[in-house]
Amino acid sequence: MRIYRAVGFDLQKLVHEDMLRSFSAYPRIWSAVGADANIDHRRVPNLMTFFRRNGRTLPTSRLSTDYAPGDIVAWDLGGGLTHLASSFLACGF
Repeated sequence: MRIYRAVGFDLQKLVHEDMLRSFSAYPRIWSAVGADANIDHRRVPNLMTFFRRNGRTLPTSRLSTDYAPGDIVAWDLGGGLTHLASSFLACGF
């Protein structure tokens, strides 16, 4: 969230506003009855939904060269667990 704010995007606010507009489009994993600006942006399924609705999605690839520096990559860790990270591999780190 902090790096996005540093470049002029308040992702926390954007996710919250989108959830207020279209709460039914978001996962119901946590029995939430409405958007919560304090936690929604920290939940990976919510972020994946937000990016799918408002951004661009790329085809799944195992090649780091298929991702640009700063791309956000999601992993399915199994057992209902997901994780997000920035594509540092594409940066050579």
